[in-house]
Amino acid sequence: MSPDLGIGYRMSRSDLSNLVVEYLSDTVTCADKTRLWKAIDFRRKFAQDCERKPEHIGMIKTILFSYLSGGQEQYILASTLPERKVDRNELRIELGLTADETRSLTHKLDDVIIKTITGRERGTVSPHLDQENAAKIKAIYFTRDLMIDASSSPEKIYDVPLTLTVSEFWNAVPLFTFLQQRSSNYKQAGDFERECEVVDLRAKKIDQKKAGYNLLFHGTIVRYRGKEYQITNPPMLKEEVDRKRKGLLCTAFPIHRGEGGRVQYEIDEERQIMKKQLFLPITYELLEKISQP
Repeated sequence: MSPDLGIGYRMSRSDLSNLVVEYLSDTVTCADKTRLWKAIDFRRKFAQDCERKPEHIGMIKTILFSYLSGGQEQYILASTLPERKVDRNELRIELGLTADETRSLTHKLDDVIIKTITGRERGTVSPHLDQENAAKIKAIYFTRDLMIDASSSPEKIYDVPLTLTVSEFWNAVPLFTFLQQRSSNYKQAGDFERECEVVDLRAKKIDQKKAGYNLLFHGTIVRYRGKEYQITNPPMLKEEVDRKRKGLLCTAFPIHRGEGGRVQYEIDEERQIMKKQLFLPITYELLEKISQP
């Protein structure tokens, strides 16, 4: 490690030529590290050291979840941005969880379980696991928010903890590619435009002047990663961000096929409604595009 120089950290390079930082204080959570960065003006100083812009310095938050599947406890490790919560709706859609599996998801795990499953102490968990521990986890997932952030800023590097004081800085896309080559358990959010398939198109022409669009897609059935969903009319890009969901998401109902291919809905017993709704990252423009012959 290089000398501290009174700036609160030391810097070196790993065997893979990534930047390695040793902080002079322990941090357990991303909130802890954010406060440390602010106290030592880390983002600005480190950006100068590695010849990047301060906005191209970030960190990755990684959370271990457990859930019940077939009476057995299974695990998902999810990595996202520090200011984001891991969306259980996204985990269900991208990883193919059932309603019961999704309902049983919890991140309230004790230190013994975290250490046993990941091989790491609380505060040092990251997606970069050895192969033995990666095999204990059903999916090690990079969220849509993280991959969009990384793809939109190719120069951005993220703090990935090795210990409570030492971190390695990676670009998220090469990190995911590197890890996926080591284990098929590594997953990332799919490309809806490429992977989403229209199974049953319901496109009703309406008055564009009154509605603001030409077609009503309510009732259309799409298939994504082997699962079918019946959707409501998706939002348009011009509608910008939904205040509740923080994104352009389309309400969808997971379905399965009964006798004769009849559509059957899930029942949400907790809320006592007939349909269990999810949210798909699909817009009006995207559905209009992929529904073209």
